[in-house]
Amino acid sequence: MDFKTLILQIINGSDSSVVINSPQEITVLELLFKGGFMMLPLLILFFFTIYIFIEKILIINRESKSPKNFNEEIINRIKNDDINGAKLICEDINNPVSRMILKGLDKLHTNLKNIETSIENVGKIEIYNLEKANFYNRRNMLEAFGNEDHRKTFLINCHHEKSRIYY
Repeated sequence: MDFKTLILQIINGSDSSVVINSPQEITVLELLFKGGFMMLPLLILFFFTIYIFIEKILIINRESKSPKNFNEEIINRIKNDDINGAKLICEDINNPVSRMILKGLDKLHTNLKNIETSIENVGKIEIYNLEKANFYNRRNMLEAFGNEDHRKTFLINCHHEKSRIYY
């Protein structure tokens, strides 16, 4: 005897068993077809959302990669008072983390609050640039389906996007 049957017997005050029908099982495809025409836009939006999610993950993974010994090399240079060498390493590596460290190294001889604030500001700018690049990539991709000129522009922008430096 399950819990629902027990509650129904207590409420009714009877000892007779109440039979509860199990719900009818339905497949996902049947559910989609029963949903009518409104399921098609929802399905399209679902796949578009999955695309955006995967795209953001790939962009973040691509932009967060640093060379193997980047952090150790920066720490060693700073410990040896070679600030200019650490700055050169940060300038050579073009990713958001190196630009944030470079800004911190530029403010190294000020107080800790100034260093912290400048690194936070650069971090906000880097996040904005990542979102902006993501938006333009998506907009250009959607425009590429329009006409031949848009497709050429999309391909040119994709080629230049790989070498773009954000400030």
